[in-house]
Amino acid sequence: MYGIFFFLHLQGMKIMFTVFILGFSLFSSGQDTLRDINAFMYSLEYYLFPGGKFQSRFVHCTGITYGKGTYQQKWNKIVFTFDSIPSPQTSYTCSFDESTDSIHFTVLSAHDSSTNYAVALCGNNQVFDQDGTIVLKQTSDSIQVGFMGQQITIYPQKDQCNTYTIYLPERFISYENPGVLTIKKRTKTNYYLPYVVWDEDTEKPWKKGKKRKGRNHYVFIAGNTENNP
Repeated sequence: MYGIFFFLHLQGMKIMFTVFILGFSLFSSGQDTLRDINAFMYSLEYYLFPGGKFQSRFVHCTGITYGKGTYQQKWNKIVFTFDSIPSPQTSYTCSFDESTDSIHFTVLSAHDSSTNYAVALCGNNQVFDQDGTIVLKQTSDSIQVGFMGQQITIYPQKDQCNTYTIYLPERFISYENPGVLTIKKRTKTNYYLPYVVWDEDTEKPWKKGKKRKGRNHYVFIAGNTENNP
């Protein structure tokens, strides 16, 4: 009888140990994306990677702001140190393809090399594209290629090229400035960022309004959509 009870007790301990390990694994794997749950009309997430690296993405009404850097996860807070991210510049590469008598343009984002929309101006002619590729039959000393205020002037005869890959910065993408952000811990998976705002005195705008304190709350969620830097 004692042997049976010992066997059952041993099996119970194995089950409890297995549940503990499973729960720990799920908890650990879930702590890689920190999301602002107070977000309304915007979204803000921090992607935490092994080795103390992180990336951030802030989607707001005027575009997207990206950030990256290092973090320290302490018992009562997470400290994010943002790196300086140089803004991508307009650039291009080119070559000469003997098999074509046209000029070919492939337009990509300078941010992540994804396909970009563009329009080419050749003399008085405008050629629009919707899949990142423009083909011009006519030639000109200079051709302007751009989109949404971002453009570059190409000189095919001077370059002796007819096949171009152009990288254009995106107007609605920006980058976080260098700095330090501290988000405080509330529970095992909940964090918060305190802030202070001053309400405007509409009757006496030259006077400082009422001081108001608040918090933005964050939670860890499982998984992330960013690549490990």
